[in-house]
Amino acid sequence: MAAIVAKTNRLVEVARDTDPPQPNTLQRLREVLMGVVGFSMKNTSFVPLLMGSLDEHINSLTCLKRKVDVLTALLESARRLSSTTHRHDSSVACLTGLHGDDLFRKLMALHFLDTMPPEIYLEAALAAQRLIMHDMLDNYIRLYEKIIFENNTMAAHENKIRIFRDHMLTLEKFVQEHMELATAAMPRPSTSPAT
Repeated sequence: MAAIVAKTNRLVEVARDTDPPQPNTLQRLREVLMGVVGFSMKNTSFVPLLMGSLDEHINSLTCLKRKVDVLTALLESARRLSSTTHRHDSSVACLTGLHGDDLFRKLMALHFLDTMPPEIYLEAALAAQRLIMHDMLDNYIRLYEKIIFENNTMAAHENKIRIFRDHMLTLEKFVQEHMELATAAMPRPSTSPAT
């Protein structure tokens, strides 16, 4: 049981670093993980599945956090290299404070000109990558809630999982496209011949 508690604490710790987590997410996660620990005490056959799930969720969130860190570093670098400030561009300023479906809809509605500076594309890609991370965390919470409150397995929720995967693939494609746009928009060092 100590191993399960240690892994649940680690998952909460990783979730705390999700730039910042959505409102009430950490509280919901703590509550549902306490329920999962209690459920596993009553149903010992569930323990191996839970241990594997916790490991997978910790690793997934850690990987997603690394992607956010890379995008953040690229954005900071692009801002330092930029000759003008575009931080208040209305096309990405509209994303501030949005979460979940509201952020997803805004991201999908964004239309950029081909001449935008790279930091604009990177800000949009970063917002989408953070949404991927937050949605993944929220999905874990819903999964654990279903286990506790409905005593159901994943097989009963295949359609919801398919919809969630489609949502994630759309966001991942968005991130990739905007990273490519940012890369294409970055100024290239001049290669003029030395005289």
